[in-house]
Amino acid sequence: MYKYDGGINDFVKYLNESKTTLYSDPLYASAEKDGIIVEFAIQHTDAYVDSIYSYVNNIPTGEGGMHETGFRSGLTRCFNDYAREKNVLKEKDDNLLGDDFREGLTAILSIK
Repeated sequence: MYKYDGGINDFVKYLNESKTTLYSDPLYASAEKDGIIVEFAIQHTDAYVDSIYSYVNNIPTGEGGMHETGFRSGLTRCFNDYAREKNVLKEKDDNLLGDDFREGLTAILSIK
């Protein structure tokens, strides 16, 4: 069993120790609604593959699940919305694919 004093943020840093990261600190967010706590930490590296680890009640969900599918979809939507807001994507442009955003991504998703 592992324990990281900084929680999943430190876990992402640990997973990326031997990689070249694209920004120094992982991005972290958490929210609670109706007694359900959702938190995630993400950091991009120069790798070509993504590494997404998800947990429900501190139990690894190695085969993913709806929470991981929702996370991937939400992440893609957020990046596309941001790209449109900043005029990187124009009105007539197709949305970017989720694979474009997840390349090199290390992410920890925790639901409790």
